[in-house]
Amino acid sequence: DLTRWIQGNNRPNLSAAARGAGVEIRTPYMRQDLLDFVLTLPVRYKADRNMGKLLFREAAQRYVGPEIAFREKRGFPVPVRKWSRIRRRSWTR
Repeated sequence: DLTRWIQGNNRPNLSAAARGAGVEIRTPYMRQDLLDFVLTLPVRYKADRNMGKLLFREAAQRYVGPEIAFREKRGFPVPVRKWSRIRRRSWTR
């Protein structure tokens, strides 16, 4: 994934999608120098059986607290029920 998918596919597609939507996207975690550093780290600093992104979570807890930094991953729910109750908007029909 690191040598083929991310470098060869994700960056150009992300940029094209952003341009098409008229937004600016920054990908700080895909900087080449940061990627090179992370690839040199032993696996024990990156993940364990229960929790991924250990080093990132350790750093994040200083800013958001451990209850947020180490909580389970959650998705981004889409409020479809709420949208469907808005009958005046044509896009909900």
